Amino acid sequence: MNLGSVREWPRSTQVVAVALMVSLLLDVALATRLLRPQNDNITFEPLRIQGAPRIIARTSDGAELVREAENRAPFGGTAAVNTQIAPVVQQAALVRAPRLVGTVVEGHGGFVVLEMPDGHMQVVRIGERAGDLLLRSISVGQAAFDDRAGTRITLRSPAAGTETRP
Repeated sequence: MNLGSVREWPRSTQVVAVALMVSLLLDVALATRLLRPQNDNITFEPLRIQGAPRIIARTSDGAELVREAENRAPFGGTAAVNTQIAPVVQQAALVRAPRLVGTVVEGHGGFVVLEMPDGHMQVVRIGERAGDLLLRSISVGQAAFDDRAGTRITLRSPAAGTETRP
């Protein structure tokens, strides 16, 4: 590559060449400064996060939750025993269960269609889970599930024309 004498280059090319050389020198200077080890005496402490206190007790029995709330007596005074609350808590737990929409029985298997508490539909086959329920068996119009505690729960689909929906 024959570049000839720099003095024979046009003035604009000479200016560009000088600017290029200056930028290259600055880049090299900055790169060597970044690569040089720093002697700053900065120490870092590891972040320590304490565990959060447990807010909700995990129990499977609604009556146990009511007893624990009564023992805490959040509004002062002594804990009063209210036997009317426990059945309401158990009914609320049943309301949150999925609703059996329909069953399909095929030979040794089949599937069910469930309406989950949040409103979406889910197809579940034998051995699959729908929330906390594990589908065990299917018959015409009903399905047997096991919950996490191993309790057998049987859901029945409503007969045609007997259910009113809002």
